[in-house]
Amino acid sequence: MADKKFTKIDMFNTIINVINEVEIAADENTPSTDEVIDWCKGQIEVVEKKASKARETAAKKKAENDVYKERVYDFIANSEEPVTADDIVADIGEESFTKAKAVARCTALVKEGRITKEEIKVNKVRKMTYQVAETEEEEA
Repeated sequence: MADKKFTKIDMFNTIINVINEVEIAADENTPSTDEVIDWCKGQIEVVEKKASKARETAAKKKAENDVYKERVYDFIANSEEPVTADDIVADIGEESFTKAKAVARCTALVKEGRITKEEIKVNKVRKMTYQVAETEEEEA
């Protein structure tokens, strides 16, 4: 039972259920049963609205990231030689697009099998290069 994680909504619903079964002796310093239930329902709405906004933001970011991923793939596909993350950042040319973001897009493309990566050494410094993955048709 200790492994179960309860959400705020679970907790507020439990409070509502307990309040419905227990009569509160209310005075001017204690909220009534109806006031506690209304407060819990309001808190549930706040949590749901916040979760909805978070989902919208995540979807928007994901759509934005997909645009970058395709731009990264297009740059790699149109390059005659393997490219580095620094090359990709320079090509995108946007201040908000960092090397870490380029590497993240490349990693996603490698996982999809669309590109390959290879480590090279330049002046004793390891660099990762990326190029379009060969398809079975190209190998034949």
